[in-house]
Amino acid sequence: MSAASGSYLTELADLLFPPEHRQRLLCMLVAAYLDASGKTEDVKLPGTPVIAIAGYVAPVDAWLRFGKKWRPFLKDFGLTLAHHKDFAARAGEYAGWPEKRRHAYVKRGAHIINQTVHHGVAVAVLLKDYAKVTAEYPAERSAFTFVSLAALNLIGRWARESKKSEQVAYFFEAGDGHNAELLQVQHEILADPRATDVYRFKSMTIVPKKDPDSIELQPADWLAWEAAKYLKDTTLKTEDPRAPRHSLLPLVKPNKLMTLWYSEDKLLKLREARRRGETGRL
Repeated sequence: MSAASGSYLTELADLLFPPEHRQRLLCMLVAAYLDASGKTEDVKLPGTPVIAIAGYVAPVDAWLRFGKKWRPFLKDFGLTLAHHKDFAARAGEYAGWPEKRRHAYVKRGAHIINQTVHHGVAVAVLLKDYAKVTAEYPAERSAFTFVSLAALNLIGRWARESKKSEQVAYFFEAGDGHNAELLQVQHEILADPRATDVYRFKSMTIVPKKDPDSIELQPADWLAWEAAKYLKDTTLKTEDPRAPRHSLLPLVKPNKLMTLWYSEDKLLKLREARRRGETGRL
């Protein structure tokens, strides 16, 4: 693969979109779990289990330019890939970094992301609240699928409001134990013209976790972890909420990021709206 060709994710655009499509919008989405097991969504674990999914959308050409900047960025900081959970924990390839290096990393990485992306989304939910609200409906979707569909809905809204005429090709990092759900969601969307339009849905591709070649997913990994942390420690912490982390603030750009945070109150309001037929199923 040549440096000009980007990664196989951008190369797939030639197969996904007809030649007349100019923008070829690709959306990269990653899930992050805090205080929770991704495979079980175990609400009995200590702490405040949260799941967030976040991602960025940009045309293929923008992702190609991103790759040309992101690879030298990783090399300069001695990284195989950017994995934000390790950065936050000062673990793995980030172990032993002094504060000056950490700040430089955040500043440069966020600058590259903000230069590239057209829009970002972040959706998070407290797992205990989701389990409580959906307990009477054992066949309900998992919290993972719930936040995934909410993220797709935000991307679709942005595309309509921005008057984007083309559909979006969605790329999901492989969900821990949820790949079958994602494939079922894709089947349901493609079978429903209304859903296809709402989500501006072109296709869905599941990408292996922590694949060094899938560099376009790394900004989404950063945003997803920060979104989960922000929900857990700031937005929904009633006593002594923490200030937003310095590694989140550069990503919060006006008119460039849409967020949704779900607690029990918001989930109940959503359920009532859906019972009245005002929106889809929770």
